[in-house]
Order: sequence, then structure tokens, then C-alpha cells
Amino acid sequence: MERWRLVHLNEFGYTRWHKTYSPKGMGKIQATYDAIKQPAMNIQREELKKLL
Repeated sequence: MERWRLVHLNEFGYTRWHKTYSPKGMGKIQATYDAIKQPAMNIQREELKKLL
């Protein structure tokens, strides 16, 4: 039920007792978003044109 907390820690890393932890999956969600951002916007644009 508290999955968002784990995802946040994995995406951005964390600090505990003045030691910084960078998990293996750090930044993967942002990288995926950046990769599909433009194609997704193009699909949305085309679908909106169909509706108009």
C-alpha cells in the first residue's frame, strides 16, 4: 500500500546516516519518460485531430 515510497527511494536515491545510497534502478523511470515523451505527444496530437 506504500509502494510510492519505495518507488521514490529507488528513483531518487536516499541518504542515511550521512551516507548516500544510489540504487541500481536509480533514474530509470525518468529515463523511460524522456524516451517516450515526444512519441506520446505525437500520438495524443493525432488522436485529438481525429476527434475534431
